[in-house]
Amino acid sequence: MTSEKAKKIFSENAKKSNVYAGKRFLGYTPSNKEIWITMEYLRDTQELSLQVDRGFNLLYQKDARLVPTRIHQKGKMKKKIDLSKALIENSKNAGGAVTLKTLEYIEKLLFAVHTKYSPLYVNGKPSSLLFSEVAWIVFPGEVDYLDEGFEDFRWRDVVEVWKLPRTGYVLIDSLPKFIDN
Repeated sequence: MTSEKAKKIFSENAKKSNVYAGKRFLGYTPSNKEIWITMEYLRDTQELSLQVDRGFNLLYQKDARLVPTRIHQKGKMKKKIDLSKALIENSKNAGGAVTLKTLEYIEKLLFAVHTKYSPLYVNGKPSSLLFSEVAWIVFPGEVDYLDEGFEDFRWRDVVEVWKLPRTGYVLIDSLPKFIDN
């Protein structure tokens, strides 16, 4: 399948959908509790939400185990996945390791989303820049378009097809940290 045909499939799938949501596994607290980050964008209301599981701040502790590779899933609901198996399967993928810098970046995105930080919002709606940053860190979308009946799409398709408002560039690292847990 050509990349143009794949792009058309992604765009068509985005046109049919009203929600873009996903989760990413961040690691285990010292007491072995799983910590996930969840995002959701609603097309109709243009609302963006970003949440971390209670205990997120415990990931900074010495005995916490941050995940060495990216594990994410579509949707907000926790689907039972075998994390041990997923870690092995994804170990060959380059990138995606959660680090202390990743956790700090997440706190800055939480600040932007929860306080509706004005430079990242256009007329009270999250900008394409903010949405993209949140999607990159949490759930970039599904791209396995070779599966029969494929209905998913990527963050890029949301920005283009749903016409998210544009804003000037804002350096996320310049934002303060925010955490409410």
